[in-house]
Amino acid sequence: MKVVHIRYQTEEEASDAQMSKHIYSIWEILILHDKRFKKSPELAIQYNSYADRKQISEAERNLIADKLRAEVYSFYNLKEPQGLQLSLNL
Repeated sequence: MKVVHIRYQTEEEASDAQMSKHIYSIWEILILHDKRFKKSPELAIQYNSYADRKQISEAERNLIADKLRAEVYSFYNLKEPQGLQLSLNL
């Protein structure tokens, strides 16, 4: 998959990352292997946006989500699972 969005980390994100052993940004991990999302790209995109809510403005989160939606379905040749509720209810 190509790079769809680039942004610099906030200072808080960078300091959090210093304490981490690994940082991943590969969508296969979220969509295909994380059971919370039931192989749903939309749920993974919503979760990604929710996780960034304290560091990134809503406008930029929406922009990132739209860019991911435009790429992730075609790149991984995926469709949303049938009968799945597409809301995280966080």
